[in-house]
Amino acid sequence: MRPDKALRARSVLRSWGLTPAAAYAVGAVRCPGRAAIIDELGTLTFSEVHRRTDALAHALRATAIDDRDTVAIMCANHRGFIEASVACSKLAADILYLDPEAGSAVLAETVRRENPRLLIYDEEFSELLRPLGHGRKRLIAWCDADRTPRHPLLEELIANAGPVTLRAAEKPTHSTVTLACRGAQGTSRTPHRLPGSLLTPGAVCSRIPLRPRETTMIAAPMFDPCGFLHLTLALRLTSTVVLCRKFDPVEALAALDRHKITAIALLPEMLARIMELPKETLAWYQTDALRVIALKGPSLPGELAIAAMSRFGDVLYNLRGHTVMRLETGWPWPTPSTGQAAHSAATVRPALSRPSTLATVREPTMQGESA
Repeated sequence: MRPDKALRARSVLRSWGLTPAAAYAVGAVRCPGRAAIIDELGTLTFSEVHRRTDALAHALRATAIDDRDTVAIMCANHRGFIEASVACSKLAADILYLDPEAGSAVLAETVRRENPRLLIYDEEFSELLRPLGHGRKRLIAWCDADRTPRHPLLEELIANAGPVTLRAAEKPTHSTVTLACRGAQGTSRTPHRLPGSLLTPGAVCSRIPLRPRETTMIAAPMFDPCGFLHLTLALRLTSTVVLCRKFDPVEALAALDRHKITAIALLPEMLARIMELPKETLAWYQTDALRVIALKGPSLPGELAIAAMSRFGDVLYNLRGHTVMRLETGWPWPTPSTGQAAHSAATVRPALSRPSTLATVREPTMQGESA
């Protein structure tokens, strides 16, 4: 890196801290023209994401959102999820991620307890959130062409704000991130609070071969611990993020080929849908660049693991157990499975012998008190 860029990047980190806000600000200095986000609307560079999130944060601040507030986000995997998150990070506002499949009763209890001042969501979730929006500001992150948004669009706020340079606070503060997603078999689960910084995945970086400035596809929902973890890793590594709102196995393979993706975050059922495709379809797409298939699940069926490794190679990483609690305790992270391990245990074995001290996670009780 050129010395002047290194100095500017260091200044950005001093101003914003190691946060999502800093990730795109630093990226705009180091590699402004590099693709940052690729979704069905096209490509945004690091410079564009930094400018757009400055504008969005400015617009949110104009509606009196600041570091004392909580913003709830219910979005599929697209640029709006990331831009809303980064804008909140720039304002140091707390973020509450909501799972649309958590159930109306769980959502109502979560929103009542966390009391967000603003809801940012995709228009397709408007009926689900309608009873929860009374007395709260609402913004739409995504609206399909055949639907009419009932509240302002994030894109409109960004456009109306114009070119804005947002200044960081004199003393950087980190927002808190809360993941309020469903548990196994659709059951409710206690929300988990994470520090809104990029320090948490250090234990993962040491075990999964992710490299800076490569391309990661996040197919797992980003409001889920697995998807959120890989978004955080991508921000930390200045990686290009490829997103899909609705998972399609053929489109996923096409994206792996087209963008030369090196890592993909999946749910086990997504991998199963890929492996159910005809052999001719699986063979049609080139996936030689792929080094990591990161999965979340208590166990991985042996037949599925063997079939996937036969097609993609020794690239499966199963984040067994509770992803968020692994970030808290530094429990051992996995190494890629071998055919024998997958056949005998159908899971990826832990590899580290000592805990990591890079992360602290508070797990609140259902009454909102720290456990």
